[in-house]
Amino acid sequence: MSQLFKNVLIILTVIVLVAIGYYMLKERGSNSLSLNNADAISDQLLTQTQVFIERRNQLESISFDFEIFNNPNFSSLVSYSSDVLEQVVGKSNIFDTVSNIQTDNEPSH
Repeated sequence: MSQLFKNVLIILTVIVLVAIGYYMLKERGSNSLSLNNADAISDQLLTQTQVFIERRNQLESISFDFEIFNNPNFSSLVSYSSDVLEQVVGKSNIFDTVSNIQTDNEPSH
């Protein structure tokens, strides 16, 4: 092997080893940071859980009186809504042009 090839190979090996070392150091540092943040996350989770329990207790204390449905005023209510008529949606032939589509207002040919 030539001297130039050996030097390039050694330099590339050193660069790869430095990159691997940096990556491992960076990963180890991020794990230790996440362990330090675990207490803060745990405290936040505990606070949110306590708020959830308080709200659940408030909701459980609510009672609904079903006697309102027996009230004559409620039973005398009249619905003024109109029924929605069912209509055909889409085309019977998906390859038909728009001008060939039959509508409800047009007589068929």
